Amino acid sequence: SRFMLGEPIPRQSFAALGLGFVGVLVLVFGGGKAAGAEGGLDVPGMAAALLASLGYALATVLLRKQTAYDTIPVLVAGQALVALTLIAPFAIPTLEPLEKLDVAHFLTIGVLGTLGHFALTWGFKNAPASRLAPLEYTTFLWAALYGFVFFAETPGPELIFGGGLIIAASAMVATARVRTASAPA
Repeated sequence: SRFMLGEPIPRQSFAALGLGFVGVLVLVFGGGKAAGAEGGLDVPGMAAALLASLGYALATVLLRKQTAYDTIPVLVAGQALVALTLIAPFAIPTLEPLEKLDVAHFLTIGVLGTLGHFALTWGFKNAPASRLAPLEYTTFLWAALYGFVFFAETPGPELIFGGGLIIAASAMVATARVRTASAPA
C-alpha cells in the first residue's frame, strides 16, 4: 500500500503484521510439522499458499486503489465476472446435474461470499490497507471455530497460542486506529 497508494504505514502496523505472521507460523508449524499426504512437510502446498497470499495482498491493494474510481457494487460484480470468465472453461466440461440440496448449498455459499466481499470492499474503501491487513489473519481463527462447530475438530495448543498472537496483532491495529481517530487534528 505504501508504494502503490502512497499510504503511510504506522510502525505499530509493522509490529502488528509481524506479530500476526508469527501467529500464523505457530499455527502452521506448531504441531511439529506442516503435514502433507505422507505426514511430512508439504512443500508444494506451502509454496502454493505463499503464492496465493502474495497474489491476494496485491489484489487487495489494487482493490483499495480502485475504490477511488468505482462503486462497491461495480467492483464486486466486476471481480465475480472476471472469476467466472477464468473458471468457466474448466468448469463447463465437468458440469453435472445438481441435487436440490446442492443448489441450496451453492446459493448459500454465493450469498455469504457476496456479502463478505461487499464488506471487504467497503472496508478497503474506508480504511488504509496497512490497518486492515493484520485483521486478515483472523481468518485462521474463524476457520478453527467453524471446524469445531461444523466438523467437531478440536483445536490444539498451537491454535490457542498462535490465535492469541493473531488476536493481539488485531488489537494493536484496532487501538492504533482509535488513537489516530481521537487525536486532535
